[in-house]
Amino acid sequence: MNSQLDGFEIHKKDTNENTFQLTFKQSSPTLIHSVLKTNLINGYTDETYSTITLTAHSVKTLKEYQEDYKKQHGKHSLLVTDAAKAIRSLVKQLSYLITNEKHTILGYNPEYIVVINDKTFVFLCSELVVPFIENTETVLLCNPFSPLDFYFSPEIRRIQKIPVFIHYKTSYFSFACVILYLLLGNNDFYINAMNNAMKDDESILTSVDNHPVKHTKIYWLLSRCLVEPYKNRTILLI
Repeated sequence: MNSQLDGFEIHKKDTNENTFQLTFKQSSPTLIHSVLKTNLINGYTDETYSTITLTAHSVKTLKEYQEDYKKQHGKHSLLVTDAAKAIRSLVKQLSYLITNEKHTILGYNPEYIVVINDKTFVFLCSELVVPFIENTETVLLCNPFSPLDFYFSPEIRRIQKIPVFIHYKTSYFSFACVILYLLLGNNDFYINAMNNAMKDDESILTSVDNHPVKHTKIYWLLSRCLVEPYKNRTILLI
């Protein structure tokens, strides 16, 4: 996927120390809280909430992580056990946003995922972290987006005009898509779904019918995230 949204930059502050800095084009206290207050990132921010300074052995974009992963395993697609690591950290971040900040992630794009120490996955795109409308479970979508900006849920795919109110569980569908991307190593399932107007979740899940993830807890997590109607989606790994 490609996107024109604002992202982040990774800098190593000192070549002799494991100190990195994440710099954001857009200040976002909510996004930064979601990774610092959950201890997904061991670090601190500045008073403008435009940087995170952290200590780590490695900080990689997802693309860099996949390249290193391919050298080790011979493929970009993650093993089920490694995908489970991504699920745990991304769910922790999203759950914090929903429960503590009353925000959700409008949609996920692999380009905005950073991997810390090859085990912690965090999403870092402030433009896609949006607040709930007060006393509701909805968010307001008032800017046009492209299917290249993030994985569209069916309800976003069906939008004909904006502004429009979207249920916060749109994030669950998009989250499941990014996990499928990690498991498969490509976006073919999403491209096919978009071409077929995302008729249902089953058309996406068939992409892993012959994958080792089938019949695992992760598969059933994905199926619960992809259901229609959106209010029936859950993100529990049981």
